[in-house]
Amino acid sequence: MAALQTIRKRGKLLMVVLGLALFAFIAETAFQSIQHFVGSNRTVVGEVYGEKLKQEEYFKLVEDMANAMKMQKQMQGQGGELSEEEMIQLRNQVWENYVSNQILTHEAEEFGLTVTEGEISQALQQGTSPSLQFLAGLGFRNAQGTFDVKALQEFLKTKDKLIAEAAQKNPEYAEQMQNAYNLWLFIKGRLRDELLQNKYYALLGGSFISNPIAAKEAFDDANTQSDVSIVAVPYSTISDKEVQATESELKDAYKAEKERFRMPVETRDLKYIDVTVTASAADRAALNKEMDEAYRGLQGGADSIATAVTRGRSVVPYVNMAMSKAAFAAAPEVQNLLDSVAVGTVRAPFYSAQSNTLTTFKLLSKTSAPDSVLYRFIIAPADAKTTSQQRADSILTAINGGAKFKDVAKKYAQTGDSTWLTAAQFESTALPATMVPLFSKLTALEAGQRAILDNNGTKLVVEVMNRKAFATKYNVAIVRRSVDFSQKTYAAELAKLNKFLGENKTIADIEKNAGKNGYMVRSLDALEATNGLGFANSIGGENAKAAIRWAFDDADEDEVSRLFECGRQNDHLLVLAVTKVNEKGYLPLENAQVKAFVEARVKRNKKAALLAERLKNVKTLAQAKSQKGAVSEDVAATTFAGSVQVAALGVPESALNGAIARTNAGKNTGWVAGAAGYYFVQVNKRAAGSQKFDQKAMETQVAQMGMNFVVSQSYYGQQDYLRNALMVKNAGVKDFRYRF
Repeated sequence: MAALQTIRKRGKLLMVVLGLALFAFIAETAFQSIQHFVGSNRTVVGEVYGEKLKQEEYFKLVEDMANAMKMQKQMQGQGGELSEEEMIQLRNQVWENYVSNQILTHEAEEFGLTVTEGEISQALQQGTSPSLQFLAGLGFRNAQGTFDVKALQEFLKTKDKLIAEAAQKNPEYAEQMQNAYNLWLFIKGRLRDELLQNKYYALLGGSFISNPIAAKEAFDDANTQSDVSIVAVPYSTISDKEVQATESELKDAYKAEKERFRMPVETRDLKYIDVTVTASAADRAALNKEMDEAYRGLQGGADSIATAVTRGRSVVPYVNMAMSKAAFAAAPEVQNLLDSVAVGTVRAPFYSAQSNTLTTFKLLSKTSAPDSVLYRFIIAPADAKTTSQQRADSILTAINGGAKFKDVAKKYAQTGDSTWLTAAQFESTALPATMVPLFSKLTALEAGQRAILDNNGTKLVVEVMNRKAFATKYNVAIVRRSVDFSQKTYAAELAKLNKFLGENKTIADIEKNAGKNGYMVRSLDALEATNGLGFANSIGGENAKAAIRWAFDDADEDEVSRLFECGRQNDHLLVLAVTKVNEKGYLPLENAQVKAFVEARVKRNKKAALLAERLKNVKTLAQAKSQKGAVSEDVAATTFAGSVQVAALGVPESALNGAIARTNAGKNTGWVAGAAGYYFVQVNKRAAGSQKFDQKAMETQVAQMGMNFVVSQSYYGQQDYLRNALMVKNAGVKDFRYRF
């Protein structure tokens, strides 16, 4: 029953642990339950291999993941709310995991790969799966601390009975048991996924083979070292004025590079104006006055500190407790100054351009306290006749009189086991004021001390058993304010832009007159809906997504949008115009990005031809170094296994590897055309390394290199060559998240 006792003793803390574990697995396992949905595309978030992810299912996955992340933040003492940036990352992760799971499942089915119940049972018996180690952490473990399937089986046999018995007497314990069972269901699904992934990648890896010749070549490439002197003459030494790209040359280059411009989905070319509203001089003056008042308030006595922070409308709440430096992450500028200021110092208001804030603070105290406390406790339950305080007094009296802590705990259906409390679990500027006395008193107790502490009206009898990792703690009052614009300033900017749009209704007029009115017109060419969502998220606010929905669902070519008021701080004014709708297929040469790329490629090739003519009579390293724009570098112990790179150009040049390999020591390569310029290499020395050739090991390594190239060393195959190839060519991925 060790596992059950572990579950019982954790109380509310276990809920947090469960949240962390659930968060680790929700993202990769919850998608197993997604079935084929049909219906209106207005409720479809995305599609892979014809499988539709409906809006309600997607929102449920996001909600589950968000709840787990909130628990994780609470565990780390960061409060329980998620920022907009965190929610954006979370939604992206839900979608990415859905796509990856659908692709892997589809591919496994193509090969007839399945996972049987027998294989799951075998994995449970072995207990080596990473998933199962989470269960070991919850008490399902043996004496060695590793996963114990017998403990899990005992729990599964008795959990229904225990939940039913506890439902009336101890609802919290019943809920904990149910959460533990839910965690097991997630882990079981994840275990099935792991086994399927292992099968798939084992099959895929077995398709990569090598041979003795390839193994020996790869070994020689990696084991042969050369000391070389390299001279590089960049193509950029020839100016753009010296080369021109004709229309026919552009067309020929476009045909040669056409596959680069293949678009698997429809895209849009956009023009836009994005105005970020900032504080005016008058706004700054008003804020400076308020911050000066807060500064004077912090200079007063202890009674005025909390008042000064509250009246100053600080974005960092005051917690009247000494905390680690890490607890003040919400004010990094203050974090960096804590060790350099004396106790009692009040820092005058100062501006941070990086965070656009004004900050003043007072260091009230500095002390040494433990970062970790080992303690045990008994909750003193109240009833109709006895208050929690009276019960706690009785419990403490009994223990001080010689009663064993665990024996007393058992009388109240508790274990009395010890647990570690770390600073990261509670130290935060978001800590509620009602919890400050509890943690302050608990961390102040010496090892061996007992006390009655209050937890929001419920008394706890606490005994501290050990303390460690002493660190400096700071009691700091911070008044921190964003330098924000006023409503008057915002209204003025809004009126100005509306007037401009009223006078310039076409894309041509907007581009012609924007500069005169202080606006900049920017471009987004060949924008996919997925990237459009990224653009909207970079600005923030629901109306930014509404602008992208307009561009992809409602707008026609050459149409200008209405003005969208958006931004995370409601500080952006956005106007879009759709200049081109690009159908699925190849982007045309007329596309601005395509034409710029093709033109650059043609000019580079022409520069290469001019350089080749200029350098054709250069035969020695000294002559090469004397060329206009030449840069030189000595490279020691380079091998043929990687791409040589000249630091000044910063471009890996695989062509140099082959040239160096063909050149004997004491000779030069002559001029070699690379991606960034021409290179002249003198091979000064060549020697074999100290490694011994192991044919079998090298064949395995070469095969693994091929596998790694395909999956980019990603265990789950996410965001790699294999996944992207399957997405583009086979999976028919459709992403409609911008609609939600």
